[in-house]
Amino acid sequence: MVKLLRLTSTDNCNFLADLDAGIALGENASIGLQNLTFESTDFTTFSIGSSNNEISFSLNRITGAVENPPIFDFVNKELTIKSYTKLTINNFWEDLEATLNECLNMSDATGTAYSNFKVLFPSETTNIDKVVIVYKLAPMQMMFNVNESLLPRDGRLALMQSSRTTAPSGTRDLVIDTTDQSNDGINLGNIKLLPTLAATDLRKYFVYPREGDTFGFDKNFEMIEWSRGSGMFMVRVGNLVDNSGNAQTNGFSVGFSQYNLQETTGNGLQQIDDDEVFFEIRVLRPQDPYEFCLPEDLGVKQASLVVPLKVGVATGIQNDHILFERVGNVISGRILNTAIPGGTSSPIFSYTLSREQMKLDLLPYICVFGDETSAMVGHPNITFNPIINPLNIDGTNYDNDKYTITGLSQSIVESGNCFEKLRDNGFASVVPDPADPWYSLTNPPNAGFDPYVANTMLKLNGSILRLMGFDELSYPNNSEYILQSPLTDLNYLGNEYLQFNIIPDGLVDLTNSDNYIVLLDSNPLFSYDASKFDYTDTNNVFLKLNNVKRGRRKSILATIPVNNNSGIVEYRANDPIYIDFDNKTVGQELKNIRLRVLNKNFDEVLTTGQSVMTLLLNDK
Repeated sequence: MVKLLRLTSTDNCNFLADLDAGIALGENASIGLQNLTFESTDFTTFSIGSSNNEISFSLNRITGAVENPPIFDFVNKELTIKSYTKLTINNFWEDLEATLNECLNMSDATGTAYSNFKVLFPSETTNIDKVVIVYKLAPMQMMFNVNESLLPRDGRLALMQSSRTTAPSGTRDLVIDTTDQSNDGINLGNIKLLPTLAATDLRKYFVYPREGDTFGFDKNFEMIEWSRGSGMFMVRVGNLVDNSGNAQTNGFSVGFSQYNLQETTGNGLQQIDDDEVFFEIRVLRPQDPYEFCLPEDLGVKQASLVVPLKVGVATGIQNDHILFERVGNVISGRILNTAIPGGTSSPIFSYTLSREQMKLDLLPYICVFGDETSAMVGHPNITFNPIINPLNIDGTNYDNDKYTITGLSQSIVESGNCFEKLRDNGFASVVPDPADPWYSLTNPPNAGFDPYVANTMLKLNGSILRLMGFDELSYPNNSEYILQSPLTDLNYLGNEYLQFNIIPDGLVDLTNSDNYIVLLDSNPLFSYDASKFDYTDTNNVFLKLNNVKRGRRKSILATIPVNNNSGIVEYRANDPIYIDFDNKTVGQELKNIRLRVLNKNFDEVLTTGQSVMTLLLNDK
């Protein structure tokens, strides 16, 4: 006699049924799965292992060899070995972006241009249906003026804003010079306290990044942040005088926070707290060593071994320069000075970011502690992340040119500007020359040859390319493929070659490839599993605890192979396979029924909606 039993579940395929009258099971009774329907929301779609985790990139800057064919010197990095589900696949795109940016490890062979990778993927904040990899050069820029015209960044073009200790509409705490174009504009961006404000030992007077929707950009415009691949942030000690107060009420600090300071400080009305400081370099009095803070001890100040060399207002551009530099996953802080012939570069710290730290937004800030007669921050310049959220702003080119932030109009003036002045005073040996042809739109890097960026090469595994939506016929194997010019893999923007975009033809290919297991926990079956040596599942009531380290008996009713891209499983057995009950004890019955559907790793399946199962009971 065959009996049919229908069950439903809304609890991640955990089927529970308590029958009023149990179904008696004879000595030869067996059970089979007729059909099963459920929709998984968290199926494994993609896995990174030791065979597909390598990424290689070459920026191909061969100094002095422009007349020769390119010689590629690759930087190799490894993706995190991990499996991703339908719900966590966006974490893979973030890991891919972080790993790509780790490849921007500049050297004499790979180039000296600061640059940035960004992986754009479908999400709530991006109006995009494809995964796009964007690479872009990140020029040194003034914080408060446009490089090309030297005009102030006012209104919606402003990138930074000042704290206001009185009210959101009150007077700014800081005086920022955006008009002095004398001496090739080397004083543009100088920062001092208002004359009415006294020195303080708190981080209460500061400049910080503005959020996009507060100054006219699209509401999804991202925070202005530091470039994530390679970049710099440099200020001059414009003036430093001992104000005769406590050492901590002197000088100023520059640094980065991992938090949105606009939110945490209430639009600049509250101070920056210690636990909001990720990196910082602080100058106090002329006789005091520089101090610094690192992520291990947020906001905790450490004394360096470097003492200021030149810091008076009279010595101007030859004063100490505080420099943060990012090279892949290494951030260093040092003090630069050209007062001594040949220049000096004194290290403060060097810090290697973890993969998770590579994914953080690092938001720049400058705090002033000393009063307006004793402390002045000189000419801050930085490489912002050149790839802001571009959608609904500049169409499909991802160039952000409209706002002259890092777009094609953000070139370096070829003569008579503050960056040229830095180079003329010896800084070309310690930071990349910002007037280099890498960043020039008016002077191609090699006449008669492809620009440097057009010679880049990126190696990605075929499994990643297929996941992005590239054609399986073009990238069929799980091996490295080279993406390079003149192939169409790299979509260069215009003729300036400041960036390239990698855009697949298709959409993201998420595939549910699994082998689901149906377990009957309430009644023992004659079925076994020998796939594992360590089972974390202890719900099976027939588990013998002394056998937890071996393959063992499991009450498996059925296994269901699945390979689709929807997560919807509709299984129907044309000829059900019956599994015998372990029913040696007389009088057993099927009454308090407990079944689960697990994935191939014996982990719970996350589902949405109602799941339905039909069982057949055969009692001979």
